[in-house]
Amino acid sequence: MLQYAQVQRLRSPKDADLNFLREWLDRPEGGDMFLQGREADPWEESCDLVGLAGVDAEKDIFTRWISNKCVPWFHKRFGYRMKVPQTIE
Repeated sequence: MLQYAQVQRLRSPKDADLNFLREWLDRPEGGDMFLQGREADPWEESCDLVGLAGVDAEKDIFTRWISNKCVPWFHKRFGYRMKVPQTIE
C-alpha cells in the first residue's frame, strides 16, 4: 500500500511536454511515426501517464510561464520554420 501511495503522488506530465512528445513522434525528422496502431495509443490518452522529472519545481513562476506558455506558442507559430542548415560531409 505504501508503494501504491507513492505512485499516486507522482504528477501528471505537463501538457506542453506531452504535446511536444506527440509532435516529435509524428515528425519525419523525429520519431517518423515509428509507433503504429496500439503501440501509439498510450501517448494519446494521458490519464495514466506520469512525469518523472520535476524540473519545474526549481524554476521561478516567470521562468515556468515562459517555458510552458511562450515557448510552445512561439514554436507552434514561427519556430518550426527555423531550421539549422545541415552540412553535407
